[in-house]
Amino acid sequence: MAQYTDPRQIQDEDNLSLLEIIRFFRLHWKFLGLTTVVLSSAAIILFLLKPQQYQKQLTLSVKQLPVSVSSSLSLLGKDVNQTGIQAVKYLQNQQLDKITVQPRFDASTQQVDVTLQSKNTGALAQSSSKITSKLKTQFQNQMGEAIEVGLTVTEQELKRNQQVLAQIKQQIAEFPPTSGTSSQQIQIPARLDALEQQRARLEVAIVAGEIDKKYLQQAQKNLAEFTNQVMSVQIVSESDLPLTRSILPVVVFAIVASFMVAVVASIIGDQIPRLQHELSKAKIDGSKDV
Repeated sequence: MAQYTDPRQIQDEDNLSLLEIIRFFRLHWKFLGLTTVVLSSAAIILFLLKPQQYQKQLTLSVKQLPVSVSSSLSLLGKDVNQTGIQAVKYLQNQQLDKITVQPRFDASTQQVDVTLQSKNTGALAQSSSKITSKLKTQFQNQMGEAIEVGLTVTEQELKRNQQVLAQIKQQIAEFPPTSGTSSQQIQIPARLDALEQQRARLEVAIVAGEIDKKYLQQAQKNLAEFTNQVMSVQIVSESDLPLTRSILPVVVFAIVASFMVAVVASIIGDQIPRLQHELSKAKIDGSKDV
């Protein structure tokens, strides 16, 4: 059987709840107001005492320039996008004194946008040169590793070509004279010609390898200068960003949060006497049972 609920009963309960809320605020309005003012004022004062964050925006052009070497170097094969992304990774791992670095690669302009943030305007003033110097140092370190690998590969290739060339020269020297009309003697010029062509190709490869080896050894000796020649790191634009420090949202949030804390504290304060009374009553009942 369905149970009937009188609408007037529901209305009376709503009115009772509303009266309890009004009574709660009438009893605690002083505490609520004072707590809200004190907590919100403290939050606003802390916000105002916090040092301002100054920002600077840098736009960097990071490009790889052509290199006159035929050896396969891992770093020298990167395009503009790869170089820019690598620059972003370098900057993300950098720790500058009192400066927060936020790099981002813009694929449309193929440039690196860097946002610098610090409480110290003096540190920001010198940050541009530090950023470019850090990037050049990182590229120089990676370039040194790539050159070392390239030298190893070039020297191994040179050694192999020289060994093969020595074998071919030995084979050419062992060919008999081509005079005669036998079928074997007729085939000698064709085989000799193939070996001569192979020897010529190896001699060209060895000369090119020697040039590459000398070039890479010189680059390894003057690594900083070589890096500047093959990696271009330039500042395209530099600007100070305006400060956007608005106190209004902080004031609103501080007041609302402080008021909520005051309400919770008042509710807890009201419940403490009731809990104490129930605990005392439970102890008395327990004593009677004993």
